[in-house]
Amino acid sequence: MAREALASVRTQPLMFVGMALCVALALLVVMTTTGRAVALRESVGSALDASGTRIVRLTTDLPHGFSPTALNDLRTVSGVTWSAGLGPAADARNAAIPGGAPVAVHDIHSSQLDYLGIPARTYIAPVAYANEAALATLGMDGPGGAVVFASGLQIPVVGTYRTPNALASLGPTVFVVSPPATQATAESSEIVVVAKSAGAVDALAAVLPFTVGDTPPDSVTVQSSAALGELQTVVARQLGREGQLQTMAALGGMALLVAGAMSVSVLLRRRDFGRRRALGATRGQVFTLVVGQSLVTGISGCVVGTGAAAAYLYASVHAVPPLDFVFGLNILALATLSLAAAVPAALAASRDPALELRVA
Repeated sequence: MAREALASVRTQPLMFVGMALCVALALLVVMTTTGRAVALRESVGSALDASGTRIVRLTTDLPHGFSPTALNDLRTVSGVTWSAGLGPAADARNAAIPGGAPVAVHDIHSSQLDYLGIPARTYIAPVAYANEAALATLGMDGPGGAVVFASGLQIPVVGTYRTPNALASLGPTVFVVSPPATQATAESSEIVVVAKSAGAVDALAAVLPFTVGDTPPDSVTVQSSAALGELQTVVARQLGREGQLQTMAALGGMALLVAGAMSVSVLLRRRDFGRRRALGATRGQVFTLVVGQSLVTGISGCVVGTGAAAAYLYASVHAVPPLDFVFGLNILALATLSLAAAVPAALAASRDPALELRVA
């Protein structure tokens, strides 16, 4: 059937080339408008995410801080991607550079250290992990050496940790991981929670003070960027709504043009379909043949339109939509084409062969 669809396309090259160009134009319009909006939404979301829109910080005015059980309770809260307890910040310097620039050092307590790229293994002595910004401040080319505190205590820097966008606001920071026995009894002066989405920040800010172990809720102070999180949600919603309207308009116009062109093609080839029915072709086979013609044309148009849009976006230094959007758009365009061709295909399949082959 695919071979017959290709052969049928060759019999009316101008019409099907025109249909392919129509599909290509629709893809070009959607890619350069909605696609760019999608890329912009992701870019804006990443920028706002890097500003800490998903972070909720908990502090307490109790002198002993949060108990170790607080983190266990947080793991059961819906909407939390990651949580960790941080000890009080202390300045430390590169032990190899006396008087060097200081960085903030925190003890970190978490069962999800792999979220930061820190190996989840049993540590027999305290070790330090630094992010790239901290290494640069310390004057280190990479892991190695040690950081030294004002007390003279030195802790080896054995690796680096990945700073997710949501934690970018921490800046140059060194985390110290302690042995399990120390972790089990360590108290945290601050708890950092990363929400699954910016929209969940408000709800978490209201709930978290009641889910931090035996710490009284009225002693807990919550800090969050709820305003930025709301802005991120509004931006994503607005760009998404505009993109949906543009996509519907472009694909709707394409569907109307393709349906009209296919109807004309069916009308011009009605005797051909009559002969096929007379020779034993079923209604289903004729229907599949017509839809197959539209898909052959659509695939060609999708390739041309997507390629042209990608070339334009790259050349003009605009934001480029992600691959999943491009793939989904092409699938949607082909599905729309199939639906647009369904009515002409049904008309072709319903032709009476005796009527079509009758000689006037």
